[in-house]
Amino acid sequence: MTEKIDELFFELYTRLEPDDVIAYLRKHMSPSIYQKIDNDRLTNLEKSKELLNWLTKKPNVYPDFLKALKISKQEDLYNLLEGEHTGNERSSERNVVPPDTGNIAGQSMVTHPTDDDIIQEMRHDVDESDGFLSNKTLPTSKRMVNDSGSFDMSSKPRGLALLINNVDFDMNRRRNGSDVDAANIAWLFKALGYEFFSECRNLSYKQMNTTIQDFRRDRRHAQYSSCVVIILSHGSQGVVFATDSNIHASQNDQKVIYIDTLLHLFTGSNCPSLNGKPKMFFIQACRGDKMDSGSRYYSADSPDAARARGDIPDDNRISQDYDDTDGLIASTNLPSQIDFYVAYATVPGYVSWRNSEKGSWFIQSIARVFRDYAAEEHLEDMMLRVRRIIASEFKSSSGGYKMTPESVSHLSKKIYFNPGL
Repeated sequence: MTEKIDELFFELYTRLEPDDVIAYLRKHMSPSIYQKIDNDRLTNLEKSKELLNWLTKKPNVYPDFLKALKISKQEDLYNLLEGEHTGNERSSERNVVPPDTGNIAGQSMVTHPTDDDIIQEMRHDVDESDGFLSNKTLPTSKRMVNDSGSFDMSSKPRGLALLINNVDFDMNRRRNGSDVDAANIAWLFKALGYEFFSECRNLSYKQMNTTIQDFRRDRRHAQYSSCVVIILSHGSQGVVFATDSNIHASQNDQKVIYIDTLLHLFTGSNCPSLNGKPKMFFIQACRGDKMDSGSRYYSADSPDAARARGDIPDDNRISQDYDDTDGLIASTNLPSQIDFYVAYATVPGYVSWRNSEKGSWFIQSIARVFRDYAAEEHLEDMMLRVRRIIASEFKSSSGGYKMTPESVSHLSKKIYFNPGL
């Protein structure tokens, strides 16, 4: 019955009060295991994760785990495991250690479970009742912005776009709401003038690798002004998962897509047809297992009337540097990773959030903001609006958690999409 623990991992580890349960189950633990789980330096969340990880390997202890829940008056979790209560489907995945090298896909060691794209209801209800944009009208720009401080975005189409939407994973980790995200983001970039190389759903490790390589090699990049890559999937720090990634695998038995090597495929030396052109990546996936409880903010001019918010600053650190360092400086040479823009759903180490009906907070907000402002504002100003909306309007129904998207920009100019022109 330990598969129920696996399936409901997020629900259990965020709601479990572990101390009494650990004390009851101590008789089943070796001294070293007990010391590892009941460590004073661990938070309750961390204790719960250690305990649940251990329980998934001890099916014979499961009946006593249920007894411990009852004895410790955690009947809600007991009923959840016994099937007397159903709620939103949750997802979990495992953290991985980034590689030293290599290919876009690789293998790594699993260290601990994380919770990817946690499905929760939101405090803020947008006007699109079923999640799909009800108003699919994109205003036309009044003029083509094509000055020295902006990229030339005049090609028709504006560029090639690739969408990878991974929904169905093993162990019932279905990313409900992701199809809504895919529909909205595909509509948006088509309206912005992009031609889709492919709109993929449920790609395996091998298929993701092949599709991205094929997209990189497409000769049409030479004719167009830019390119866009959108990935909707489970993920962790530095990686995104394919549908056949084994998130419970042991060492050297996990296939994942590394974001740094994904980006490296599109550098000037690896994709010369995109040299001097903006390369945009939008990644809806978790980057760890931390959850942001937010912090209280009060208006300086009216502290008594101020309300709590959950905003935290963006973290714009660049994790790795792929710029050329051969010492040659010439006007005809460009750094290898210039003109990249990577928009992440959340900051490093934290989970991202997704509504099972309306899609992820991140993609919802991008679709709304770009629809309303792409005719007059450049990319980075619009992403500032996205961060502001998510910080002020979204909050998980369970725990009141918040989220802050992160953008990493190596752009040398502004990006105006110039829709309709």
